[in-house]
Amino acid sequence: KQNKLPATNIYTIMQDNSGFVWLGAKGGGITVSEFPLNNYEKYDDIKFYNYKHDANDNSTLSNDFVYSIIQDNNGVIWIGTHGAGICKVQNRTSDKLTCIHYNTNNSNISSNLIRQIYQDSKNRIWFATTYGLNLLENNTYSEPARFVSFVHDISEPNSLSYNDVVHICEDSENKLWFGTSGGGVNYFIDKENFDKGFNHLMINNGLINDAITGIASGKNGELWISTQNGISRFNSNYESIENFDNTNGLVDSNFSENTSASINSGQLVFGNSTGLLIVNPGIVTPRKFLPQICITNFMLFNKDVNINDENSPLIKNINYTEQIILKYNQSSFSFEYGALNFFDPE
Repeated sequence: KQNKLPATNIYTIMQDNSGFVWLGAKGGGITVSEFPLNNYEKYDDIKFYNYKHDANDNSTLSNDFVYSIIQDNNGVIWIGTHGAGICKVQNRTSDKLTCIHYNTNNSNISSNLIRQIYQDSKNRIWFATTYGLNLLENNTYSEPARFVSFVHDISEPNSLSYNDVVHICEDSENKLWFGTSGGGVNYFIDKENFDKGFNHLMINNGLINDAITGIASGKNGELWISTQNGISRFNSNYESIENFDNTNGLVDSNFSENTSASINSGQLVFGNSTGLLIVNPGIVTPRKFLPQICITNFMLFNKDVNINDENSPLIKNINYTEQIILKYNQSSFSFEYGALNFFDPE
């Protein structure tokens, strides 16, 4: 028992059904408060028990790099480690945390590098890993545990877009969204039939960046998607995207992994390299700026027209030309234009 946190690199926080606070650290194992949080008048009074991997006892924590902790609807606590798979807690005393381990050696889970554990509204338990997405088969707790795995397949366009799955989010319509660290966001084509595969939301669809760090569900079909280089607001009803970075409102565009949440006030919270970003979606309105249109090029028969060419119909730059007179055999012509907008110079 210690008065201070035995580890400072805290990566995940969970309060269990009894009010105890569980902290997972990179290299520091699991830390649990001595009493439920409501028993303390001041945070300075909190004392902790720390539990770490013991190489001589295979019922202890399997690894001290803890990335995710949840308590499911049956009261079972699951711990995801980055390197040694999953721990399912069987018992906890002041001296020991007793666990069952699931890894690539004793189960069919696709990776031992667990990034996030998530239970959805249908009580299904999902495991995001650095090599694929895993679903606990049939929501059963029988041994040995069995998983359904989803991984990228270059020959299947509707497979997972990228194997490194970082974050899982369920929206208000019970649709699941999976953020990857390089392949944008994935969601099931049919949320009732996973065999149909995934749709993908990526840079080529308008997303600000494909390295996803978090997803938070707002109102009216909105998703706020944080990345390593900005944040995107995606309206799933209209399939529209608005992007934000440090050129149009953000102080810091580099968001941290799995630090996103929707809070009761309706605000959304994201962690970044300098602190917290708190978003009030109701007051973030789309821009109503109408850019000036500028004609940038004139072409005949798909070839650029140069004002210095012999018999050119242009006598000055197209941008300053008010009238063009064409011959009867110059009937195939086209223009190029640009919309002048200096809000996002990058």
